[in-house]
Amino acid sequence: MKKIFIGIIMLPLVACVSTKDFARVEEEVKTLREENKALRDAVVRMDERTNAIVRSLNGTANAGQQAQKQPEITPETVFRQADVMPSYPGGDKALFEFFGKNFKWPEGVEFKGQLETQFVVEPTGQISNFSFTKEGPKKIQEAIIEVFTKMPRWQPGSIKGNKVRVLYTLPITI
Repeated sequence: MKKIFIGIIMLPLVACVSTKDFARVEEEVKTLREENKALRDAVVRMDERTNAIVRSLNGTANAGQQAQKQPEITPETVFRQADVMPSYPGGDKALFEFFGKNFKWPEGVEFKGQLETQFVVEPTGQISNFSFTKEGPKKIQEAIIEVFTKMPRWQPGSIKGNKVRVLYTLPITI
C-alpha cells in the first residue's frame, strides 16, 4: 500500500510542474510569434524601400510611372552605359598582358604617368574612334593606338539583347 500511496501523491505534483512549464512555454511562443510578425513587417518595409530605390535608379518615381525613355538604338548611337558592357576576350588580365607584350616604347621619349584613352567598341567587337581624355606625349599616344589596332575583337556591349556601340574609357599607367 505504501507504493500506491506515494505514486498517487507524485502524480498531482508532476501535473502542477507541467502546467507551470506549459504556461511559460506558451508565453514564450506568444512572444516569439509577436517578434516574428515584427520581423516580417520590417522585411516588407525593407522590400518596399528597396523597390523604391531600384525604381528610382531605373528612372521611375513609383510603380505606376514608366521608366525614362532610353535613346533610340540606331547604328550611329554611341552609348556610355549598356546592360552588358563590352569586354576584352579573357578579361582585364588578358588585356593588360596583350598591351604589355605589344607596346613599343618610342625612342627619345621620357614619360611617366597616366593617360586615359577612350574608344568605341563596335557591335562587331572592333574598336574605333580613339581619343585621349588625359593626354601625354604624342608619340606615346600613337604607340598606344598602334597596340589597340592590333587587338583581337572585343565582346560587344548590348542593350536589351541588341549589340550596340559603347564608349569605353581605359586608364593606362606608364
